[in-house]
Amino acid sequence: MKYVLNAQQMRMADHAAIREIGIPSMVLMERAAWAVAVEAKKLLEASGEYADASHFILAVCGSGNNGGDGFATARILREMGYPAEAVFVGNPEHMTQECAAQREIFLRTGGRVISGGEAGDFSGADLIIDAIFGIGLSRDVEGAYAGIIRRINEAPAAVISADIPSGISSDTGAVKGIAVKADVTVSFAALKYGHLLYPGTDYCGKVVTAPIGIPIKDRDAAFCPEAGDIAAMLPERPAHSNKGTFGKTLLISGREGMAGAAVLAGEAAYRTGTGIVTVCSAAANRIPIQTRLPEAIFTPWEKRESLIGALGRCSSAVLGPGLGTDADAQEILQMVFGTCTKPLVADADALNVIAANGVPEHACALIITPHPGEMARLTGCSVKEICADPVGYAASYARENQLICVLKDAVTVITDGKSISLCHTGCSGMATGGSGDVLAGMVGSLLAQGMPPFEAAVAGVWLHGCAGTKAAKTLGESGMLSSDIIRAIPQVLRELYR
Repeated sequence: MKYVLNAQQMRMADHAAIREIGIPSMVLMERAAWAVAVEAKKLLEASGEYADASHFILAVCGSGNNGGDGFATARILREMGYPAEAVFVGNPEHMTQECAAQREIFLRTGGRVISGGEAGDFSGADLIIDAIFGIGLSRDVEGAYAGIIRRINEAPAAVISADIPSGISSDTGAVKGIAVKADVTVSFAALKYGHLLYPGTDYCGKVVTAPIGIPIKDRDAAFCPEAGDIAAMLPERPAHSNKGTFGKTLLISGREGMAGAAVLAGEAAYRTGTGIVTVCSAAANRIPIQTRLPEAIFTPWEKRESLIGALGRCSSAVLGPGLGTDADAQEILQMVFGTCTKPLVADADALNVIAANGVPEHACALIITPHPGEMARLTGCSVKEICADPVGYAASYARENQLICVLKDAVTVITDGKSISLCHTGCSGMATGGSGDVLAGMVGSLLAQGMPPFEAAVAGVWLHGCAGTKAAKTLGESGMLSSDIIRAIPQVLRELYR
């Protein structure tokens, strides 16, 4: 599990390490600088032309502690035998104590510091260390700072950013006017939101998380799950079992002409391990659904008593794929919310009905799975606003409506309003019709097997992304179908259940 912190959480962790544990700030800075220097050396040695120590390194340093990291990195690289100089681009009167100390040490050990105005166009550097702002940036980059960042980006040198590329918001990933385009970013102690969220992630290059001695104890920190975390979450598969052991998933999906949504969600639910899938759909969809998914039980939603009975028997329910938004769909949604006591996933058209009428009162654990457009309709905000702060909007909506929000995007946010998970598995091949139906079925399946709702949402998103990536390795990303994601689900699960 990789922890993800915002700027405030990182500052608190840093202060706790210094004040409560007693690790001197300069020690933490030395460890951070060493981590950057190691990655710099790897980058230089990875290319034949950088195989020796004859090429020039430039550390561009601001006046804060990030600048101190840069001065220390330049000194360590000099100790390794690389010629390194520093460019100071901050205000000398605003230097932190640690930054001033590292600058003085660098000078006393033979280093050379020049001002940003004297530094030229950086074209002579083979490697640039970006240590201007770090995570503390709170306003747009303008004036001389913007000019320095422009010169860094225009230089032919490789670039390593200390902690986060200068100009990227560590909390949202937003570009604050202009930002450094790094080849490698060395994040100190933990990942930051800006490393994962777009557009920030496009500026980070390869991200390396370096432990520098700061314990991460913040229970409110977000996390990125890894394979071992998901394997530990998955339900057991006892040898002495039957189809009832692994739960009953009910899909309320597919108005007439939209049988495909029900088929995709139903097959995904089966492939993720549920024992029984019941599809409640328009009567006209019986033949296509049972032809494509003969394992499923079919019940027409025109018979409302059948739907109520199915809700009573199921272990989990999925509502929305292909549901429509007409009066019939609205009646079904109200009936489901008023009747269902089992965990419920609301997706697709169910979200559009909710956007128009509000979240109905519900006695069940509720998971919603909107993409940014659906989230915009739910909140009354614009898609641009949602994408600028996906964590904030998802967490706020989850808290206000007592639900779990899975805000789907290239990086998906899963939150119940307090706990937050960011998942970046997946690929562009999954941007295809029906992919969301597959995810809804997968999450519903995990719920039916007894997983707690938040864990089911996290695991479902992670598995969905991994299945998409596995399918893309065989098919390529441009020609994938949602059904290809489904076919890869058993392979991903097999590797986790070993």
